[in-house]
Amino acid sequence: MLKDGDVMGVFRKLGMNPQTNLKDGTITLNNGYSAQISGMSYTLFDLGISEDFIMKNVSEIYGNVNLNGSALKFIPKLRKVHGSISFYDCKLSDLRSLEDINGSKITWILR
Repeated sequence: MLKDGDVMGVFRKLGMNPQTNLKDGTITLNNGYSAQISGMSYTLFDLGISEDFIMKNVSEIYGNVNLNGSALKFIPKLRKVHGSISFYDCKLSDLRSLEDINGSKITWILR
């Protein structure tokens, strides 16, 4: 049984293998991230899980990131993704904290 606000428990139940970074208190997901529940047509939002809440302290993701159909609007601390990112039909509006995707550095040009 998960308690309200148990972010690490949500990630564990979804098989994302979370770890807390001792240096800065952010979260690393070691088995990718998906807004869709594996094997189902439901998203986390459909199940009443706020992606903005659970992802607000995630700084690094090992594996692919599937944001297809996601209600997630921001990932303020995400710096690195060690895999690919899929954005189809996603509400995400800001990824400027992202520095690296699969070993390729990102340079943001803001106007």
